[in-house]
Amino acid sequence: MFVIIGTQIKKQDCGCLPEMRLCPRCRRAAYFQIIREQRWFTAFWVPLFPVHTTEYLQCPCCGLTFPMDQANETLPDKGAGNSSALQKGARQAGRLYGRFRKYLD
Repeated sequence: MFVIIGTQIKKQDCGCLPEMRLCPRCRRAAYFQIIREQRWFTAFWVPLFPVHTTEYLQCPCCGLTFPMDQANETLPDKGAGNSSALQKGARQAGRLYGRFRKYLD
């Protein structure tokens, strides 16, 4: 008799941050998504119990990810003197929405 065991990763979208943050990679202002990733122990490809859980933030524009505990050091918020960069990112998002609105409706 043989047994097939292993692990499987499941990702869950847990919403987004309540305030806009500036992405260090793409320099756009965005609401970062909170992603929960769980590693499950499996037997015969059936998930039995979670082994490890991590949460991280992901930029919706460029896909940059980093752990939740580094969010305050890595992501500047609105009050950090980046209001012009946040306004620029909001203007860019508005222009993109206007350009692609016909495809979205």
